[in-house]
Amino acid sequence: MFPLSTVFSTFISSDSDKQRQKESDAARAAQVLRMRMEENTRARQEETKKRSEQEATRTKVHECLKRADQHIKKNELEAAYGEIARAKEIEPANLYIRAFEERLLQLQGSKHHQQHNATFGDLPMTTEVTIPKPSSAEAKQIAAKVLFQRVDQALAARNLVQAQEEFKRAREMDPYNLVIPGYQQRLDALERELGRLALQEEQRQRTEEKATARVQKTTLNKRQQEEELTEAEETPPNGSLIEAILKLVGSLVSAKAWDQALEEVQGGLKVLPENKDLRALEERLLFLKEEDRRSRKIEETKQRLTGAPAQEVLTEARDQLNSIAKAKTSGITKLIRHIEELVGIKAWNEALQEVERAKQIDPQNSSVSTFEVLISLLKKEQEQHRVEFFADHPSLKNEETPDQGSNSREETTRIPAPPEGGGATVLAYHQSVVNEFWHRAYEQCLRRAWGDGIMSDEERDMLSILRNSFAISENAHARMELEAQWDVYLEAMIEAWRNGAITPDDSEHLDLLRDRLRISADVHLKLERKIRQNILKRGRSALSEIKREYDLLFREQVLGTESRR
Repeated sequence: MFPLSTVFSTFISSDSDKQRQKESDAARAAQVLRMRMEENTRARQEETKKRSEQEATRTKVHECLKRADQHIKKNELEAAYGEIARAKEIEPANLYIRAFEERLLQLQGSKHHQQHNATFGDLPMTTEVTIPKPSSAEAKQIAAKVLFQRVDQALAARNLVQAQEEFKRAREMDPYNLVIPGYQQRLDALERELGRLALQEEQRQRTEEKATARVQKTTLNKRQQEEELTEAEETPPNGSLIEAILKLVGSLVSAKAWDQALEEVQGGLKVLPENKDLRALEERLLFLKEEDRRSRKIEETKQRLTGAPAQEVLTEARDQLNSIAKAKTSGITKLIRHIEELVGIKAWNEALQEVERAKQIDPQNSSVSTFEVLISLLKKEQEQHRVEFFADHPSLKNEETPDQGSNSREETTRIPAPPEGGGATVLAYHQSVVNEFWHRAYEQCLRRAWGDGIMSDEERDMLSILRNSFAISENAHARMELEAQWDVYLEAMIEAWRNGAITPDDSEHLDLLRDRLRISADVHLKLERKIRQNILKRGRSALSEIKREYDLLFREQVLGTESRR
């Protein structure tokens, strides 16, 4: 066996070598990147410097030629020659200088001819030939010709930017020159070719980058494999002990000798308490042992139930379960009927108590859950109406009996008592009470869905389910939906005018709500006029009158239209 210090020193040295290698690779990559960035920076600086020098040279030449032109206009030909000479010293190959020089020669010849005529009369000149003075159009054509020559030079040098600049100046100088379309085609062809070459260069760079990345990845994988191989060669001597334990445990697991396998693993943990592989193997063996125990228990139960007595026990148990289910169903049905009766007389608290009893019998019953939600909604609505009623009629608040708030039967007297007699009469009355309950619950759901003026797909699907469950026809749904939309809009208008004036935000909100709820402008104006006449003058007590007139308007606008149809 190797001493422990030797193993640790080997691990530490290998780790330090790897770290140094990674640091050196990173330093080389950073150095290469820095060199490339410096080269690009220098190239850009040189290009900028070159362009600035060319621009300065052109500026100087332009100033010289400008002064020469001024001298020519003043007929100071000697001074003009001096300016042209200075311009030639700055840029000898400039074609503009040649054009000015030719123009100056023509002017000098014309001046000499005039002096001869003044001295000798009509005698012919034998030394020089008179050259006609060019017009301004001819001068522009000469300058354009020079510019087109410079365009040719730039195209030959594949300098697209300079060629486009010279072409632009030549076209401004002589816009009707017949060679312009040809030069334009040549410029377009050069631009396309340079773009194609740039794209090819970009693709080549991408290919090189991908190839470099593949090489780096291959090198990294190779290095990792070498490191793994080195680690495998430098594995401490405890690896042989773990391998022996794993082989022995594998044979014991095949024989389902869980206790012996656990003893072997626990013995290895005593020697190597920090070994994670042995710790994970111990947890796995405990799990397999428990699974094996459960499977054996299930098999034993199946074997006990295969005989005739076991079949009798199963039959008896099944009968008991069926009887319990029937009793539970019967009890739930009776409770639901009782709940419907309590809802019919608006005894909300007693109805909720019966719902709790039904939930104790069958917590998963969907009908019971639906009753609980809808009864809570109706109870809350009745409480809200009661508060609004006494707010409008404060003088009647003292006449309220003490037990009205406890049993929630404020409006019991408004509902007629069940008819006397049996059979179909009582059944029809019971069905009418239940239908009224479902319709009121569905109206509440519609008002909640249209509360913000938009009905979501989820709310629409839920209303469809409730409509099918409550047996509500499409005509009744359309009428209740329209009434709910009107109610929502009326509440929004009352809220907007509550403080005596409407704000721009409230006006914008009402416009948006009117478009969403399809409220006509005529209805809006009638409601708004009535609200302003009542709320602004009499305050809160006018709400009941507004709602009565609103009901009349609704019947006139909607129900009357439906009856005429």
